[in-house]
Amino acid sequence: TFENAIRRDITVNLHQYEFDALASLLYNTGANFLNVGGRNGGETQIKIKINSGDYHGGADEFADVTNGGERGLVTRRNQEINMFKTNVYDSTH
Repeated sequence: TFENAIRRDITVNLHQYEFDALASLLYNTGANFLNVGGRNGGETQIKIKINSGDYHGGADEFADVTNGGERGLVTRRNQEINMFKTNVYDSTH
């Protein structure tokens, strides 16, 4: 479900680690998040920036998906951002 959502919504090429970071994000937010999780229920800046070629800017937007700064989600989003940008998979808690 989440892999298909990424293929549907992200129109640029991704490295496997970028794809994996997005899959982790969508696993937590839902398969339609990239389309409806943005301002006023619209597309997210994650989707818009990545599809425009601003990969790192799109990854930075993950940091806004923390339910108001919930500690565990801040940690998880930082790990996903790092994975997306550097190909480092860190699952420590």
